Amino acid sequence: MISYPESGYNSLVTTDYANEYFADRINAESWDAMPEATKEKLLIRGYRVVTSYVNESDAPLLDMQTAQMEQALYEYRFSPDAFNDPLAVVSIDGVRAEFAKSVVARMAPEVVLLLKPYRKWNAISIER
Repeated sequence: MISYPESGYNSLVTTDYANEYFADRINAESWDAMPEATKEKLLIRGYRVVTSYVNESDAPLLDMQTAQMEQALYEYRFSPDAFNDPLAVVSIDGVRAEFAKSVVARMAPEVVLLLKPYRKWNAISIER
């Protein structure tokens, strides 16, 4: 992982910075238990997701860093298994139906709220 401000960075924060952030955050105990390599992967993924939503230069650095860390923890909590884990599977006469536990958004709600003013696209309005 290469952290900002190094050239070619793929993260706005280091794992040490994220560890400090999550030490003061409620319901972030799972972060402490993760291996450093997992934290790095999650932070890189968080960076990619956040920068797909906003241009990095359009939002304050602190907001981008916070969003990246929140998205990293969200990615851990709602791994691909969480998106696809069925509540019930019903099979009748060879027809199978799966009912999802819940609909999980691909981006942390905290991230959407934090970065909404800086997003890359806006709603299109049609005037008649």
